[in-house]
Amino acid sequence: MKHVVLMLFLGMAAFVASCTQLGAIKQSPNVTLASIELVQLGLLEQRFILKLRIQNPNDVALHINGITFDAELNRVAFAKGLSDKIVTVPRLGEAVMEVQATSTLGMVWKQLGELQ
Repeated sequence: MKHVVLMLFLGMAAFVASCTQLGAIKQSPNVTLASIELVQLGLLEQRFILKLRIQNPNDVALHINGITFDAELNRVAFAKGLSDKIVTVPRLGEAVMEVQATSTLGMVWKQLGELQ
């Protein structure tokens, strides 16, 4: 079975921090999937609630005011999502952020093709 890789890319426009903090952020935060819940299953579209664990390896708190992302599974597009939630990840700490994601029939077909 292929190794499942989930990569989440934070939208730079949705990633908000003050100018003084940007200079102090030396490492990118680590983002992993904590849980996934299917909330709507349709023929053309599927909707999920994802919980993302955000780990901050920096010595300053990370203030996130909304997020946009693309999720990949097996290096193939799986879903796109966003959230308007405000989260503060403490210095050298972690937080969990709940986001909404949408997958389409085309994305599902690509995933099924990868399994073969």
